[in-house]
Amino acid sequence: MSTSSVPPDSHYPFLTAADGDELRRLVHRSFAAHGADVLIHGGDVGAGEGWLFHLDNLARSYAQEPDPRTRIRHVDAFVRSMLDSMAATGPAGGLEGEEIMARLLIRLLPEENLAETEPAGIETRPFLEGVIQVLVVDHPDRVEFVGPELLERLGGWDTVHARALENLRALRLDGPVERLGSTESGAVLDTIVDDSFYTASKALLAPEIVEAASGGPIGEGGFFFTIPDRHQFAYCLLQDSTAMTSLPPMAGFAYRGWAENPGPVSPLIYWHDGQRIHDVAMVDPAKERPGVIQQLGDLQLNLPEALQETLHRLRA
Repeated sequence: MSTSSVPPDSHYPFLTAADGDELRRLVHRSFAAHGADVLIHGGDVGAGEGWLFHLDNLARSYAQEPDPRTRIRHVDAFVRSMLDSMAATGPAGGLEGEEIMARLLIRLLPEENLAETEPAGIETRPFLEGVIQVLVVDHPDRVEFVGPELLERLGGWDTVHARALENLRALRLDGPVERLGSTESGAVLDTIVDDSFYTASKALLAPEIVEAASGGPIGEGGFFFTIPDRHQFAYCLLQDSTAMTSLPPMAGFAYRGWAENPGPVSPLIYWHDGQRIHDVAMVDPAKERPGVIQQLGDLQLNLPEALQETLHRLRA
């Protein structure tokens, strides 16, 4: 069988689906051998209250090493280092006061991650359709969920969220704004791709990010945007009659990023009208999403009346 017919892992496309499953099985087994019960979701490992480790670097070394015994040694070494970090530091890495507050950030996660956060008592809030926000302490070597005890110690959700949002606003993204090309009718899609795990989290500040990236005011039409995975934020300004034609290529871009890249967040296209955010489109090959107004092939549209009125004005 050719390698092109081997299905890739949904989170690490440089691994086969079988290798990805085996990697997660080995990680779970190694933690269990040390008496630690963990939850593994895609590329993240939840270990104990508030602890979250990423498998990205381990997955890359796993892909480059064909020998099964060496792979197991790499996994065991990774797990030992994570357990050593947990044992050595405790909540918030032993930091106190402003040291903790300066490291607070917000991660956006798919809604299904509630299966990981709820059992640990991690507080979350909805942000977009299918997307939740969770408060984290960003350490150089790991990300730690803000657990219930730490949240209470720092003053509760509102206080911690406000500081985390301030830190997110100050977080610099070095990735350039890239124009992925124009549709035939002229609509364009601009995307910010960055190594930061908080690139998608910038959607919490979407109007500010779009104005800064586009170099001017957004305009009365608002903008479409998508956050397919943690490293991408893409948008399209609604400025004229070409706006609607951006949805099919944008939805395809979002679906591919969500299905193929590490850290998937959402395959949906959202519209920011200046005040509120609406989910308006997605690619859904299974055609199982409820409440859809219009189906165009694999593209599902759910256009609120306010968006239809906006598009009508832009066409006038």
